[in-house]
Amino acid sequence: MVVFQNEDPFSISVSEKKQSVIVYDNSNIQKCCNGVTTPLTYNLTKRLYALVYRKTVKSLSLSKSVMKDNEDVFQNLVGLIKGRIYYNINNWYRGVLLFNPFKQNNVALAQMLGLTDSLNFAEDDGQSWRIKLIRVWMKYIIRPQLLLKFAALKRSVPKFLNEIQEFNAEFYKQNFQQSGIDDLKRSKAELDGNLITNWTVPVINDLYILQACAVLTCKLKEAEIGGAEELVDNFLNEEQSVSSLQPARHMHRLAIICASQPELKLLISRLPNDIHQQVKVRFTDFYQEVLHFIDHYGDRTTGELKLETQTMRTNPLVFYSYLRDCLHAQISEIRAGSQSQRLCIKIFESRLSAVPDAQKMNIFSAINKLQTAIAHREVFKLERSRVFGMYRTLYLAFGDLFVRNGWIENADDIFYLTEDEILACKNGKEYIYDTLVATRRQEFKSYEAESIPSRVFVSSKVIDAIINKENALPVIQGFDSMEIKAEVA
Repeated sequence: MVVFQNEDPFSISVSEKKQSVIVYDNSNIQKCCNGVTTPLTYNLTKRLYALVYRKTVKSLSLSKSVMKDNEDVFQNLVGLIKGRIYYNINNWYRGVLLFNPFKQNNVALAQMLGLTDSLNFAEDDGQSWRIKLIRVWMKYIIRPQLLLKFAALKRSVPKFLNEIQEFNAEFYKQNFQQSGIDDLKRSKAELDGNLITNWTVPVINDLYILQACAVLTCKLKEAEIGGAEELVDNFLNEEQSVSSLQPARHMHRLAIICASQPELKLLISRLPNDIHQQVKVRFTDFYQEVLHFIDHYGDRTTGELKLETQTMRTNPLVFYSYLRDCLHAQISEIRAGSQSQRLCIKIFESRLSAVPDAQKMNIFSAINKLQTAIAHREVFKLERSRVFGMYRTLYLAFGDLFVRNGWIENADDIFYLTEDEILACKNGKEYIYDTLVATRRQEFKSYEAESIPSRVFVSSKVIDAIINKENALPVIQGFDSMEIKAEVA
């Protein structure tokens, strides 16, 4: 049985023994991968998480045996239930233990994944000498390496942003419409290689935020400030909200330009299907502004990590619809964001009014460091959307090629295949693609009518039974046997 619940009714034991219950949560991932997705999106997401976190752990010089022992963690950081992507919280907790051998990992995990509340993962009190030895080794060998990487963020963050932006610019110079199957496979390999090489920096920054939150909380407690954890959580949420407003500010600037040109404003209000071409011909200066915006923010939208989502880059009409909404809406929300940031700082100031000056300066130093790391994380989210935008462009090019060859009917049918099925293609005879697409479209369409909560508890006995059952089929043909069809108990 798979039990759907909104509250955690028990503690989960994390030890060397197999865990009896697996917890899935999508309260955060649904912000950028909302609702039912497609097989290709899930397939890519699962693979990229494994690539990036395996590379990050490897960069800390963990032994081959540790890497091997945790390969199942890397491979199963996300799961698929009723067509929706969920975090496998058990494996994320095990992953956090690789970086942070200390206590308070439940709170740290909730902060890292944006969970609405932390789960009670209770560790075994009677830990074996082997577990204790590993913790000591991690504390005195791995921890110093991680601190060095934290210290290097001042240099590694600008370097990362420059390299990934250069790669992004070069990527879109390619003419995918004239690319053959081998050319597209080569572009995909290059994109994978760039991701593996560079994307450890955002993960290190996320881990630094965990430490910075812990440090700030500790300093507040030392200053005898009540509700330190809640204060830090509120500050973290406010900072993230304000930092994410950058695209909205740029859209607001474009709306002001439109408002000053009556003919352009009228055109955008009418929103004809060929509006992008009309703007190009009639308003050349503004057209260049639009191209600049789409180049920087064209992949940011609701559901931006779903490959099947239409974005401003793939369909400029989406951009103009956002711009029309901005023209017609009040702009107070953007100002309110900045005001809330200042208010959050003032809350710290008022709570620290009785604290000695030297201690107060120490606390505000910790706040400033946390602010910088949060700002970096929001920039990384933008770059993440651009990475998924490149994969979206690439797989749509595969889709166009498959259509030209008569293997599928529509370009977006490609999203109902897996990466392996696409990359295995040479002459279109490897699979009956139209049958696969039709079957999966029907299955995933059926999931849209079902309501699934943000937290799901799955008994490992259910997974074992499905894995061991003869001729058992996972949720999608060709997917791992760990992907199960969830049924309400």
